[in-house]
Parts: sequence; C-alpha cells; structure tokens
Amino acid sequence: MISLDANDTGQVSSARVIEADLGQANRKMMIFSGIAIPQWTVNDDDHTYRETAVVNLRRTVLAVEQATISIGLASIGNDDTTFLFAADSAGLDVDPLSQELKLTVNMALQGEETGLNRFGYQIVTVVTTQVTGISGTIRWARDIFDASHSTPGQAAQMFQITANHVERINPPGGFAYDKYTPVAFGVTTGFFTDHNDFVVPYEIPGAPYNQPLVVMVEIGSLFHPVHGSAVAGQVNGPNPVVLTVAVPGVSNVNFRVSEIIIRQERFMPINLFLPQVTRIPITGPEPYNTLVCVEGSTNGGPQTLTLGKLSRWGVTVPTTFKLAGFDQRVPPAFDHSTTAFMSSLGPAEDDTWLYAVDNVTGAGFNPVDGTYYVNIDVAEMPGDPADGTCIGWGTPEGGGFTECFYFFTIQVTSFVLCYEPPLASQPGGTNPKRFPLATVLSTIRGQTRAEGIAGRLSEKLGLPGSVIPALPAPGAAPGKPGKCRCRK
Repeated sequence: MISLDANDTGQVSSARVIEADLGQANRKMMIFSGIAIPQWTVNDDDHTYRETAVVNLRRTVLAVEQATISIGLASIGNDDTTFLFAADSAGLDVDPLSQELKLTVNMALQGEETGLNRFGYQIVTVVTTQVTGISGTIRWARDIFDASHSTPGQAAQMFQITANHVERINPPGGFAYDKYTPVAFGVTTGFFTDHNDFVVPYEIPGAPYNQPLVVMVEIGSLFHPVHGSAVAGQVNGPNPVVLTVAVPGVSNVNFRVSEIIIRQERFMPINLFLPQVTRIPITGPEPYNTLVCVEGSTNGGPQTLTLGKLSRWGVTVPTTFKLAGFDQRVPPAFDHSTTAFMSSLGPAEDDTWLYAVDNVTGAGFNPVDGTYYVNIDVAEMPGDPADGTCIGWGTPEGGGFTECFYFFTIQVTSFVLCYEPPLASQPGGTNPKRFPLATVLSTIRGQTRAEGIAGRLSEKLGLPGSVIPALPAPGAAPGKPGKCRCRK
C-alpha cells in the first residue's frame, strides 16, 4: 500500500478542498481535488502488477452520505516495451480512529521501466459533520511588540498555527528527536487588547480524532519583536490534545509570546465531466452564494520538443464559465477545487516516452470579460514518431526538415465558490430555484460513467483534434513560430 498525505506537497500536488453549506445543521458538501504522486514503477512486461494508493484528505467527518469520485492518469512513462496503465477502482472511507476521509485507488501496471507517477482526483461528497476543533489565545506584552496600529488582517499573518502528529525518531548511531507532522491548520478569529497585553484568539477546525496532537504556534513575518527573536510557548490547556466523538472540542489551549534567542524549525506549509456550466445556489460560506462546476480542455501546444529530452512548460486552460456581474474594477472573490489529467496522448512507436500533468498552479478570471481559466504545468518527452505522423519538407541536401505531430490533450474539472448577483424573475416566469441535491449528485454520477477516460481517449485518437509538433531527432534547426524543423 502507498500512503499519501494531502497536506504534504511532495505526496499530493495542488491539493484543494472547498466546502458549501446546505442549509441544514451538520451537513456539508465537500469537494476535494489534487494530483496524487504515488511514484509507482515496475520493470516487467510479462506480468500485470497491482497496488493500492490511499490518500489521506485531512478532513474529519462523522459519516459520508453520498460521494462521486473521478480519477484520471496524470503522469505515465514507458521504456520501449509492452505496457499497461490502469486506475481500476476508487473508494472513499472514514478512518475508524481519526474520523478522517481517505481516498483509496486500486491501480495496475505492466512494462519494463514503466511508471504510474501521478493521478488526478476529484471527489464530490455530502457528509455529516460535527463542530470540532481546538481553540485558545495567543498573547504578548506591549514591550515585546507594540501592535497598536495593526489590523486584524495583519494579526492573522503574525502567527502560523498547527496541530501536529508527533513521532519519536531514533536514528541508528544518532540522537533521538521528535518529528512534527501538521495534520490541521489554525486561523485567527480576532484581535484585541487586555491591559498591557495584546490578544489574538485562534481556532483549529477539523483536527483528527483519537490521536494525541501537539499544538504549535510559529512566529510569522509581521510580528516584529523589539529585541532579538520571539517564541510562543503553551501556558494553558492539555498537551497533547486528544479529540473524540464524545469530546469533539478542546478550548483554552493558550500561548504566550516571549523574547528568546532560539533556533526555530520550519514546517512544511501547506472524473467528472460536465460539458456545460452548472450553477448550484448555496447558503454559504460568506461571501459566496453560488457553486459553479465547469470543465475545460486544451492541447499542450504548440510546443517545440526534442526526441529523447524532457520539456516542461505552462498551459492556460480556458473554460466557458463567465462570472455574472463581472466588474473590471473589483477583483472577484472566489475559491476553487480543481483537478487536471490527460485525456489523449501519442501516437508513437516502441520507444521511451513520458507525458505528465504536474501541477494545477492557479486559477482566475480574464480581466477583460470575466471568463474563468485554470493554469497548469505539463511535461513531455516524446517517443519515436509513428508511421504517417511526419511530413518532410525539401531534401536534406537543400536544408529540408521533417515535421512530426503528437497528441497531448489535457482535461480540467473545476468547482468554483463565487458570488453572483441574484437573477431577477422574468415576466411570466419564476425566480430560479435551488437544485435538489440528490438530482445534482445523480447527474454528476451519470455523466461520470458516460464519459470515462478510455472512451474519451479512443475518440480522440480516432478523430485527432489537436496536435503538438515535435522534433524527431536532436540537433534540429530553428523553424517557424509554433513549428519545428530537423534535418532528415
């Protein structure tokens, strides 16, 4: 089993989660996305190997009512042999001890020097939750740092608050030490004074159950002590903290900042296809009133590539979602959960090759018309071109070149929390109604089954809609923009 942590950027890239209130106590829609990095390789083209990847999504729930899971291959490679890549099945479970959501993906692989390095995932689920978490205050004296002119927003950037799992490490021949792994992150909820002290309340929502957690407060960039360095130490409350279903919250885990010269360790910060734009009215969180689901696709080029060499570049994927009420003077408030994966690639003869979607690097709205887009990082090392995919221009003696083409189509699915002005009723019509949740999830499940990755791949290879020109050999001469040349 390959265990992956959504809080570890080395194990899950571009991990995102958004939550929408459904108007009922203790019920939420949660939407997870990311690109998991199992880095699983085999070296045998005579047998099919199977492995399971488990992604800890780092959200605590009591139960899962409904869930739709989509998986897509995001980085695969092969070294000139018979191959097989598969994500056979996926499931969503609640850990019986920590109550954390975990994604399970069953994979298959065959081939020499063959790797399934990454897969994209997106999960739409309705869960039963419980108000849970850790809370307390962080305070310091005025003579350490006078924050009289600081705003609550600036106070939020003074501290990095985490709940950590602690593991005792005993290296052979070395000194034992404690390894702290963040499993939940805190937010500040205010800022006030108390006599000669400044006080910042904080909360850590969604901390896992039934495991000892050590709360840590690290000093941020906007805290400027008068002398030397500053450190926050716990002065009240249990240490470690243990949450349970019976006791889901612990308060008064308080800290005080002192001026000390110490060395501080840094902790690591932190397929669903809907061809139309789907808007779902929601009741929160503020300031959002709409959950939008949109998909987009693009080719990876044009991009000049060299045979046998790995190239990396960024791609912007457009969508058909335009923000209602968009105003160029006002930056839109939004949050998103986005995944990306490959829907077609190739063709190539037997050779070493690699195609990859590495990261979802961001999303935004076009400043001209408010059209939503997604930015991703991709990579490709093309294999030997297949017959019928190259065109020769001129002769080698006359400085001619050969142009070859490869398919590399990328698919993205994005859920966007945003605010759109309510739609006024039309004459003779009615105000828009909320979508019944069961209908929405049923539609999602149906379309996911109807547009599986294999079907889309076959369709694309049968009717190529986008190509990427690439050089079939090293040492190519420069060509026209968006084209490539090489002497044959």
